[in-house]
Amino acid sequence: MCDAVLLCRVSDGLTLVETNSETKNMSHKFELKKLCKKLETFPKLSTIASNQFNYHFLIDNGIAYIAVFPLSYPKKLAFLFLNDICKQFNEELMIQYGTHSIDYRSIIETIEKPYSFIKFDRKIAKIKQEYKDPRSNVAIKKLNESLNEVSSIMRRNIDDILLRGENLEDVGRKAFNLKYESEKVCIRTYIYISILHFWIKDKLQYIYFFFSLKKPQGF
Repeated sequence: MCDAVLLCRVSDGLTLVETNSETKNMSHKFELKKLCKKLETFPKLSTIASNQFNYHFLIDNGIAYIAVFPLSYPKKLAFLFLNDICKQFNEELMIQYGTHSIDYRSIIETIEKPYSFIKFDRKIAKIKQEYKDPRSNVAIKKLNESLNEVSSIMRRNIDDILLRGENLEDVGRKAFNLKYESEKVCIRTYIYISILHFWIKDKLQYIYFFFSLKKPQGF
């Protein structure tokens, strides 16, 4: 179950909309506010781990979509959740501001009042219900329909970001390098597994043929 969702402006952390679960554990709220001030050099997709939660980030067109999930919640499903939130919010922008030659990022940058999209929390609540149980048929279906692997998510300890003041430009650079290396590893692994598969298959056929032969009769 998602504990919190926050949409904010990347440039200064201005909150656009925020929802929280009914749980009394609100320890993540303070951390979220601090993280929102450090978003400008975050990669498009990232995960920051704390002792209790994973903070998942999706950054798109000047907006940070942030979801807080328990550590046990599947990471890929969490990013599918954020992707759905992003799509719905873009549709909301189209409804409010139209679709003809509109620069939505410029609109977001000119907003002065926090929580300007508070009514969007109803749509967030609806999407949260779909992802409430990662073992549900709905969640499994979404996973099966997803064609994009979440392979470049950089996990960092939350203390590295908030307490040690790590240079976020370095974080962004490491994320890019991680993505590049991950893609190379995936390709090499796929090739290796394919070769191994055909080698084993060929050997098994040979063994089966060998043992299927009749044993020679004794003299």
